[in-house]
Amino acid sequence: MALSLWGTLGFTQSAQAASAAFSDVRFEMAGDAVRMTGNIRFTLSEPVQQTLLKGVPVYFVFETDTTVNRWYWTDRSLYSHRRYMRLAYLPLLRKWRVNASNEPFSRGSTGVVLNQNFDSLASALSVIQRISNWQVLDKEDWSSDARYTVQARLRLDTSQLQGLLQIGAGSADWHLDVQRNFRLTQQDLSRS
Repeated sequence: MALSLWGTLGFTQSAQAASAAFSDVRFEMAGDAVRMTGNIRFTLSEPVQQTLLKGVPVYFVFETDTTVNRWYWTDRSLYSHRRYMRLAYLPLLRKWRVNASNEPFSRGSTGVVLNQNFDSLASALSVIQRISNWQVLDKEDWSSDARYTVQARLRLDTSQLQGLLQIGAGSADWHLDVQRNFRLTQQDLSRS
C-alpha cells in the first residue's frame, strides 16, 4: 500500500545514520486495532559492533505515538506503545541473543522478557529491524472521518548501558535515532 507520508530523519552525521530509514510501511485494521507493519533499515557502527563482540549488550527502543489531528486545538494524543530490545553476543556459545520487553531492562527486573538466539549478527538485527503487527491505535479510537499522525521512532538507548560505557556513548558512532511521521486516514487503510 502506498501511503501519503511525510517525515523527518533525526540523527547526526555518522555513516550508519545516513542510510537509516523506514521502508515498506503499511497500516491495516486487524481485529481490535489499527496495526503497523514494515522495516527499519540501519547498520551499526564499527565501535558498537566491537563493543558487542566483547560481550557487552546494546539496547534499542522502538516507540510509536498516535495523535488525532484537530483544526480547533492542538492534536490529541491517543495511543503510545514501546518495545525495549537488548542485543548481546554470547562469546562462549558464539550466538547472538535478542531480548524484547515492554519495560526497560534493569538488573533487578523480573518482568516478561522474550528471548531468541541467532547464529549471526545480521539475523539478530533483522528481528530488531522488523515491525510486525504493531498496534498503533485501538479500534474504538478509529474514526473514518479523522486524520491521524503516527510518530514512529527507533533509537539506540545509551541510558541502559553500563555506567562506564555511557561516557563514550555520546559520540556520533553511538548515535542511532530513526524517526518518521506517517499520516493515516481512511484512504490509507483502504489501500492495504
